[in-house]
Amino acid sequence: MLSIPREVDLEPHRPVWVPRPHLVRQRADTWARPAHPADIAQARLFDAVLLGEIAELEALVASMEKRWRRRCERGIDDPNRPPDNLVRMRGRVAEAQELLDALRDRFPSE
Repeated sequence: MLSIPREVDLEPHRPVWVPRPHLVRQRADTWARPAHPADIAQARLFDAVLLGEIAELEALVASMEKRWRRRCERGIDDPNRPPDNLVRMRGRVAEAQELLDALRDRFPSE
């Protein structure tokens, strides 16, 4: 079951905050410290949750793309312009993958 609501904003979330240089250095120092065992365990659980979300989103996107291609074959839709909802869902998959990559960067598996 998807935990992301079906009503999606028109645009995928784009961060507008730009970190100041001293904050970036502080974050790098924080990531260099060893992780607490509880944080590692929680990261493993969240990794599994994200993998499930990504799999569900990718299946949904594949279904949406299949329907869109059928509509293109019938001449209903333009094959050069995917529907907005498909573009948004692709953005959600990319965002979830970015979260998973960041989590794995912070807590690499041994």
